[in-house]
Amino acid sequence: METYYSLLGVEPNATHEEITDAYQQRRDQYDIDHVSELDEEFRSIATERVRVLDEAFQILSDTMQRRRYDHHMNITSTEPKTVDRDYTRLQKQEVLMAVGGVLLGLLLIAGVWVVANRSSVSGDTQFAEVSRPAPDFTLLDLDGQPVQLSDYQGQIVMLNFWYSSCAPCREETPTIQETYQKLADQGFVVLGVNVRQNERGGVAGIEDVQEFVDNYGVTYPVIIDEQNKVGQEYQIHLLPTTIFIDQDGTERYRAFSVISSEGIEHIFMELQREAATLR
Repeated sequence: METYYSLLGVEPNATHEEITDAYQQRRDQYDIDHVSELDEEFRSIATERVRVLDEAFQILSDTMQRRRYDHHMNITSTEPKTVDRDYTRLQKQEVLMAVGGVLLGLLLIAGVWVVANRSSVSGDTQFAEVSRPAPDFTLLDLDGQPVQLSDYQGQIVMLNFWYSSCAPCREETPTIQETYQKLADQGFVVLGVNVRQNERGGVAGIEDVQEFVDNYGVTYPVIIDEQNKVGQEYQIHLLPTTIFIDQDGTERYRAFSVISSEGIEHIFMELQREAATLR
């Protein structure tokens, strides 16, 4: 379920400083200078996104309104935690991913609304429909072994782009792991693509990734996108982003928010049914 916290990319116990920082970063993505080249329809979508961000910030930055919101959403922990400077820095790095590609990112975000009447909705997850060849790639896993996307041709592949300090990523990982275990023997593949530039530099960053994998008991392959080349090829501008690739190697669906088990199973079964009818 997307909340004001996940919209801003912060935890429910985030400090006022973290909420303000996250809001300003996301608000800047929709600055008028960034969207001026879009057509009227996309500008109106960007304007709506700003409205939602403003609403989230207004509620979460006010102590009384935040308490009422938490009670309504059944969120139990809002005691501010000590500011984690590394976490704040990583949130800033998330915004830097959009440098040089802001317009593409806005177009992808806009797609979620534009195809709303044609998109698949299951549980709390809405998927934007896409249809384009999925770019092939080879990345190393945490053991230094190469993992190539095309090796999974004929199977349904879910790419999950994430980083270890991303609150929505932490929220959805147990769900992804559980659903992967349930569907793996039916031909379901999950590749967790770690966006390395959002981690700490050097060995410390890899240790953070390994700790994340260990803490959540992740058994699907986790691969490291060191230079963000794969992220650029797939036009990833928001994290987490989840992409479904069908048996023919075609990208079919995207989700830009925390993904549910119902959503994963829904798309998996849908792609399986489509493949069966074509045989």
